[in-house]
Amino acid sequence: MSFRAAIKDNFHRRWKDSVFALQFFNVMRFAAFFIVSILLVRIPLSVDQIASYEYVLFLSSIVTGWWIHGFIQGFMADGGQTKSVDKGVLFRSYSRLFFVFGTGMFAVVSGGIEVLAFYGVLSKPPTGFYFYLLFHFLLQGLILLIYYAHQKGWKKFIYLFSIYFFLIYVGSFFVLLKEGVLLDVVYRYLLVFALPVVAVWFYFYKKSEQGSPRQPFLPHVPHLTILMLIQGIGFLSVWSDGFWVQYFYGTGEVFAFFRYGGRELPFFVILTTTFSTAMIHASSTGQGLDRIKKGSQRFIRLFLPLSLILMLSSHFLFSWVYSDAFIPASFVFDLYVLLILVRVLFPRPILMAHRLFRPLLWVSVGELVINVVVSVALYWSLGVLGLILGTLAAHSFELGASLYLVRTRLRITMQRYVPVRLYLTFAITVVLAFVIKYGLFSGDWVEMLISP
Repeated sequence: MSFRAAIKDNFHRRWKDSVFALQFFNVMRFAAFFIVSILLVRIPLSVDQIASYEYVLFLSSIVTGWWIHGFIQGFMADGGQTKSVDKGVLFRSYSRLFFVFGTGMFAVVSGGIEVLAFYGVLSKPPTGFYFYLLFHFLLQGLILLIYYAHQKGWKKFIYLFSIYFFLIYVGSFFVLLKEGVLLDVVYRYLLVFALPVVAVWFYFYKKSEQGSPRQPFLPHVPHLTILMLIQGIGFLSVWSDGFWVQYFYGTGEVFAFFRYGGRELPFFVILTTTFSTAMIHASSTGQGLDRIKKGSQRFIRLFLPLSLILMLSSHFLFSWVYSDAFIPASFVFDLYVLLILVRVLFPRPILMAHRLFRPLLWVSVGELVINVVVSVALYWSLGVLGLILGTLAAHSFELGASLYLVRTRLRITMQRYVPVRLYLTFAITVVLAFVIKYGLFSGDWVEMLISP
């Protein structure tokens, strides 16, 4: 078989894999956000207007992302607990949980944002923010629907909705090309285009009732609550950088640089997070551990050359893709590339598969404490650099603690699911590339981001 034929055959096999379909969905989400970020610069909007959109996206992501990740992990853990679990019954239970919890969360979050804005802890939400927030809540429902399709093996459905989301999100922002149209109009369009998702969700909810008894959702609440707490703490740790940047610097120029600097990071995180979540139901078996190790090897071999190329050329890329004004954001991007070092190892799905939720909760608490303390302490001497270094320290702790739990609580050696030598080569190479780049070259704009 020729090299070209082998590549084609591998692609076809991957295309028929539901895990690959999940990764495709999440990559399309990222691609939509990324293309919109370019579109806003090219229209062009002012930096302040772009920062306004980034603030809306930032707030909506942080208040919806954490608990839906807990939902999905609970859904996958319950779905893989035994082979006798009825996927339809489970989907209906989690759908009702989503409606009850989501409605209450939307009300609490909306009130909380207004209170925090009133006291000056958060900047006041821009016009149209709540239209976008509601759209984001409906998007999380789509994610639950997508993972249900993954459990059922409906790959074409996942691909179809991936393309639908991409088209409605990017397409809605093209109305800004019409003179006089503001961002709040775009947010209204997005909400309208999200309504078909609700209709499809309701259709599958009713269809799954056929021949299956209705079961209460309360038995899922205890462990689901712990998982949402874990994810909530984890998201606070991840998104705390954005909070501190808007708190110390406001939502102007530095906040826009910070948000654009972290733009490419989700591409790495999307692939690894999707793989991690999809592997929860299988990670308690030897075959599952083998798949995790092979997944780590595949990600490292993909990310090593890609991260080096992006890091070494980031300042040129930001100038070319956006404009010269956004070159300072490349420094933030390079720092966040280092975070991929903790993303390519997967002890967490193993712990979740064995339902060690409480130890994971304490690890998450420690991660958050380290993030807040180290970030704030380093901010006063290193500015934005210090905030990001605090996040790197916290995530390193989380990875180390999770590896330790797998070794001590489950008696599974690291070599069983981690390609140790390949990982060490990856880590040393990426860190050296960062040190060499900024040891030899650093523009005046770096000073702005390391000054409190």
